[in-house]
Amino acid sequence: MKCPQCGCNVQKDQKCSMCGLYIPDEDVLSLDDAEYSKILIDMDNFSVPESPPLPSVPSKSTTTPVSKLNREFENPIESETSISETSINEEESQDSKKVKKSSLRGKAFVMVLSLILCAAIGFLYLKGYFALVIHPKGEITLPKDQTVTATKVSVSGVTRNIIPGHYIWLVVDKDKYHQCWPKIPVSTPNKQFSEDIWEGGPPEEPYTLSLYAVDKQMNDRWLAWLDRKEYNGLPLPSRKQRLDSVTLTKGQ
Repeated sequence: MKCPQCGCNVQKDQKCSMCGLYIPDEDVLSLDDAEYSKILIDMDNFSVPESPPLPSVPSKSTTTPVSKLNREFENPIESETSISETSINEEESQDSKKVKKSSLRGKAFVMVLSLILCAAIGFLYLKGYFALVIHPKGEITLPKDQTVTATKVSVSGVTRNIIPGHYIWLVVDKDKYHQCWPKIPVSTPNKQFSEDIWEGGPPEEPYTLSLYAVDKQMNDRWLAWLDRKEYNGLPLPSRKQRLDSVTLTKGQ
């Protein structure tokens, strides 16, 4: 058949060797040759316009890395387990912080309470209020009971639980006269002591050497009595103030 464009002889289902027009088979196309040739010419001249480039989307730093997504996709159970373990660890750390704070508060409270108690105990001790609870104690270790002594008598002993405001004295008692003769104050309370006294009573007459713990008022009275160098005795103090006593006899 002839090419409808240049008139050259061309076979069906072939391109024209002169103009390059494609000649289809008649079974494929039912249009006449002129209309089909016009469609082919239009198709040859048709060009598809280039599409504009797509705008680039900036990448966000907060996106999850592909490798992490792949790991989570490959092991979803492991990912969920790690997330749950992380949340459990965070809760445990918060609980431990709370426990530490509460323990620190408890320790601070105990420390403050201890300081308050120590201050209160010290104040009561200085004021002498513990005398109602803590009884002072003392003992004359030498001379022994029923010892015959000379005019000079060396006395040893020990005292305990003597609180501030109380004073220790060595005193000669005469119970039958209900009088006493203070001899010397003991300057070292709550420990061992050693003092010398002089007893000028009549020979072979028993006397009682006593150890007393007295208050400041009686202490000042006895000191003033010693300063006056009086010979007359003073009234006996309360037996509750007597810590210990021994019966001695003045020798020839």
